[in-house]
Amino acid sequence: MLSFDGPSQPGMMHREGMVFRHDWEVPTGAVLDYLLGEREGIDADRIAMMGVSMGGYLAPLDYNLSGGIAEKITCPTLVLAGATDIFLKGQPEKVMEHLT
Repeated sequence: MLSFDGPSQPGMMHREGMVFRHDWEVPTGAVLDYLLGEREGIDADRIAMMGVSMGGYLAPLDYNLSGGIAEKITCPTLVLAGATDIFLKGQPEKVMEHLT
């Protein structure tokens, strides 16, 4: 398991001064490249991506906007459980409306 804070998330914003960027798939892609290229014992066929809160919004965008990320994640799954999340309030219902 590898966890990271990207630009504008609390750790990076407060410690490093990194603000949000429009091409979020770039830092996510760099994390996946590191995971697959420099970490030993990683099964490339069993990569999963999970985002919590705002990351739950950004993770599917990364997957859809970057062909490189989509090629590395073979079983994408979207879980929406943020009915009271301040960033995603009402989003699970909106996604279900679009999917059904």
